[in-house]
Amino acid sequence: MTSPDPATIGVLSTAIAGMTTAISILWKHVSNNFIALNEKLDRSEQRLIDCESDRLAIWKKLAEQVGKEVDELKGEVK
Repeated sequence: MTSPDPATIGVLSTAIAGMTTAISILWKHVSNNFIALNEKLDRSEQRLIDCESDRLAIWKKLAEQVGKEVDELKGEVK
């Protein structure tokens, strides 16, 4: 059996190191995007809760002004 060519081993080692670096950079980028996406989702969920409570408060105020229940008023508006 012949001994491996040092140039070939050097090229393969360099290629493996380069691919490892590229994969690490891409993994970090994907992880950062995932974290940012989760933060936006959390903010969106909170805004939805705030919006729903504001919408219900508006319906209650309208129903109070008309003198009806919220469900009755919603039925008439549709």
